[in-house]
Order: sequence, then structure tokens, then C-alpha cells
Amino acid sequence: MNKNTLILGESWPHTRAKTNLLAATGEVVRVLGPRGATLKNIAKLAEVTEPAIFRHFDGVDGLFDALCQVTTMYISYLINQAKASKNTGLALLEEYFLSKMETLAADREFSAFIGFPEPLFADYPELKKKTASIRAEETKLITSAIKEAKTKGQLLASVDPDFAVLLYSGFEQSVINEWMKNWNSFNPAKEAQKLWKNFRTLIAKSDAPSAQHTPLQAKPYGKANEVEVEKTVKPSAKKATAKTAKPTLKTATKAKAASKTSAKKPAKPAAKTTKPAKKPAPAKKK
Repeated sequence: MNKNTLILGESWPHTRAKTNLLAATGEVVRVLGPRGATLKNIAKLAEVTEPAIFRHFDGVDGLFDALCQVTTMYISYLINQAKASKNTGLALLEEYFLSKMETLAADREFSAFIGFPEPLFADYPELKKKTASIRAEETKLITSAIKEAKTKGQLLASVDPDFAVLLYSGFEQSVINEWMKNWNSFNPAKEAQKLWKNFRTLIAKSDAPSAQHTPLQAKPYGKANEVEVEKTVKPSAKKATAKTAKPTLKTATKAKAASKTSAKKPAKPAAKTTKPAKKPAPAKKK
């Protein structure tokens, strides 16, 4: 797998290697469920060896711990996006719904952990608590938006806000379930506008305002991704090599010169020692 862009963009904290493993785990869980998230299945989809996983995470447990953080990051991002928009009431809820559908479609590898994370952490009580906490924040946003819509007179007189909250939750979940069943033919981002119009007819007045929404776009992730790092490192490496190469050549030249002089100096004493060796020769004639 090769995931180059994410909705979270520069706020994404992981390297490409780690992202590859997390995305592979997300895909395995989506298709086979959390029980199918074995080292073998993850390594196969990520196209790495099983031991390579341990270079980045503490096995499957470490991957699930990181994916719990992924769930928190995505839902927090969507909540903050909605709050930062100029939308209020029903329009704010529409903003949240459209953004979430666009996120699921763009970063589909993590869709299970964004759409219905609770059952995925059934074997991890502490992680399940963390997931429940961020989901509670999500429900708080939805409830606040619907109650505000009621106060502003945007909802039908017969609609109870608490019922509308339950209706929205079921509506959102049904869209995600439909996508999971028809993975390749159903695109939640493309269908989002039409689906929302169908939902709002159940609870809202015809003159209720619509969201001022700018579609989310996936962006290159990481504050300095690996490609950029390589580009900046290679030139500096060449400069460093060039700088160090020159002194090395000078040193080598001096070494050669030194070796030549040292070779010449011992040559003279060697000649002197050979001359005395000829003197004893006449002694044998006596």
C-alpha cells in the first residue's frame, strides 16, 4: 500500500512506513473484522515481513493503540472543522455530515475506525474508553446543533430534539453500512448531498438554511515527508563529501612525498653496510 495524502494533512504525525502499516491494518479490519488483524494478514497487505512490523509498533497491540489515536484525531478534526465554520443549527450539522462522508471516502483505509470504532476495540478496555470519550464529544456536537436548530425555529414543530438526535445517528450509520456493503459502487462523498436532503425533509422546515460548505481535500501528510527530506539531505551530503575529499587528497599527496623521502634516506645506510662485507674476502686467501 502507498498512501501519500490524507484529510489530516500536515497534522498527521506518522512516517510513510508507519502509515503504510496502519492503513493495511485498517483495511484488514474493514474486510475481516478485528479478529482478522493478524501479523500475517497485515504484513501481506503492507508488503513487508512480519518482523518489520516490530520496528515501528509493538505488534498488533501497538497497531491498535495507534489506531485508537487515529480515531481520536479524525473525529476531533471533524468536530473542530464544524465549530470553526460560520454555520449554525441545522447547517452546522449538515457541515459535519458532509465533511465526515468526504473524509470516509478520501481516507477509506481508516473508515472503519472513523465510522464505527467501538466494537473494534472490544478486546482493549482502555482503548474502548478513549474511543467512547471522543464519541461522546461527537454526540455533544450533534445534540447541540439540533437543539440550536429547534431554538431558531428551523425544525418542524412536531420534531422532538432528542428524537432528532437518534434519527440522525441512525441515518449516518445506515449510510456507512450501505457503503461497507457496496464498497466499489457506492461513494458516500458523492451521495452525501442527496442523502442529506432526504434526511432534512424528515425534521426541518423547507426554509431552514443550508450549510456553507467547502469540500475537504486530502493533502500530503507530515510536516516534512520523507521525499522532501531525501531531497534536502542528498545535496548537503555531496557538499560534505566534496569538502572532506580535498583535504584527503592533500593529505595523501603529503603522505606519498613523505614515503618517498623516507624511502631514500634508509637507502644510503644500506649501501654503507654492504661495503664492509667485502673486506673479509681477502682473509680467506691467507
